Amino acid sequence: MSDLANTPVPALLKLAARQLEVAAHTTDAQVETLASSIAALVLLGTELQEAKGAGMAPETLARKIVEQAQCALVAMQFHDQIVQRVFHVRDALTELDQALNGAPAAEVDWSTVLAGIRVRYSMEDERMLFDRIIGAPGSADPNGHDAVLDSLRGSVQLF
Repeated sequence: MSDLANTPVPALLKLAARQLEVAAHTTDAQVETLASSIAALVLLGTELQEAKGAGMAPETLARKIVEQAQCALVAMQFHDQIVQRVFHVRDALTELDQALNGAPAAEVDWSTVLAGIRVRYSMEDERMLFDRIIGAPGSADPNGHDAVLDSLRGSVQLF
């Protein structure tokens, strides 16, 4: 039997893979939102120029431009979120490597290692995913759906 058989290593590797999957889905959705917001801003800018040239009141167009700019700004925040997720995956893998280099896996204090990984998370959805994969009680969906991952796709958490 492998020295790693009774450790949380497989769960930690699954957690790292899922964090990267969430980051990829978040990126796709936010880049799409950002691209459509920028396209809308270009069109609204053209309309504003035409309205100004025709002597029309541009207030409505100005409000639409502000709305699209705000939407684009929120979409750009995905970058900070994805960088944090990737750094957290890196940190968890580094901590796992350090734990396994110091002693045989059977002698590692896994509760301390896991607590050290979880405490670094800055986003609630990361903690929820950690708890679900590592084994927090009551986190599994009886229907087999991954509600945590489903709820994270395309979401932006302001922090």
